[in-house]
Amino acid sequence: MLTAAHCAANLNNEPPDVVRFGDLNLYNATDDEFAQQYKIAEILRHPEHRFSAKYHDIALIKLEQRVTLNETVTPACLWSEEELRFDVLEAAGWGATGFGQSQTPTLLKVSLKSVERDRCDQFYRVGDRGLREGLQDYQLCAGDVKMDTCPGDSGGPLQVKLLHNAKVTPFVVAVTSFGSACGQSTPGVYTKVSKYAPWIRSVIAAHETDAEGGKIFSWITLNIE
Repeated sequence: MLTAAHCAANLNNEPPDVVRFGDLNLYNATDDEFAQQYKIAEILRHPEHRFSAKYHDIALIKLEQRVTLNETVTPACLWSEEELRFDVLEAAGWGATGFGQSQTPTLLKVSLKSVERDRCDQFYRVGDRGLREGLQDYQLCAGDVKMDTCPGDSGGPLQVKLLHNAKVTPFVVAVTSFGSACGQSTPGVYTKVSKYAPWIRSVIAAHETDAEGGKIFSWITLNIE
């Protein structure tokens, strides 16, 4: 499973121990028919990620069991091209719905526009906390007036849905990394997936062989197109 590296520990420096799939409302059991919960076997952060900085904020999560795919739990494809040909992207998460507000129990989505680097550099300058060298080419900015990702959305997808193999398929362009005050017309920053496709392939290849030499797939399949 793909996520942000800084999600490997909470504010108390404790790692998550489970992943939940197929649940739209975390506080209501009425939609739990297709929900699945699995223990985390290992969190593999990018080797260059440091919690003290906002760079290389990407990680993979290996689960103890295989995930059952169904109508509510489906694999995503990863966008591997450097060029983005889309004006509007979609972010999803259980984050706060506004500045100073609590996280929502219901999975929400928001449409965001890609923001040019020159404009984004005005909000996130060289030397800002965690950005000693400023924004990098593997980071993407996106936002809209009064629309944004917020605390609690970290690690979630920034995606576009395309017709692929005769069905609408989500393509993950980036993962939510960080932002300023949410919902205040300040773009958020996301870690591009395309820059890390070789690393993702290498990690999956190195961890899909069990002790008996057979193949195991305790990952949500990530198709790199």
